[in-house]
Amino acid sequence: MAKVYTFNTSSVSLMFSINNGDFIKLPNTSGSFQWIPLPPANYPVFYNQLNPPKGGLGLGNNILTMYPVSSGPQYAGTVNIDVPEDVSAISIQIYLFWKDATHLGAVLCNAGQYIKSISLP
Repeated sequence: MAKVYTFNTSSVSLMFSINNGDFIKLPNTSGSFQWIPLPPANYPVFYNQLNPPKGGLGLGNNILTMYPVSSGPQYAGTVNIDVPEDVSAISIQIYLFWKDATHLGAVLCNAGQYIKSISLP
């Protein structure tokens, strides 16, 4: 099974969950880190199958939930991430970033190769 490497590219720490699993804190970054995303304490697992278990990312439809640590879970937003079924995962990367003051965006990659970008309402 491949790991899912999640990176928060913004200056605000985020809480992140995949498919209603436990929330993982994604540390923020800043100019003092040369805007390099910092790794979380642990990583979800990618299951190369449909309908992965809670907390894991898989092929097909997945639910991503996140909120800023400073705001709390009452401000959580969710979005569906559809991983194409023809992806043979080596390692999945999800880069999260602020689009504007109230919207997030994400880029999904497999072993550094672009799969898709996602706009989180």
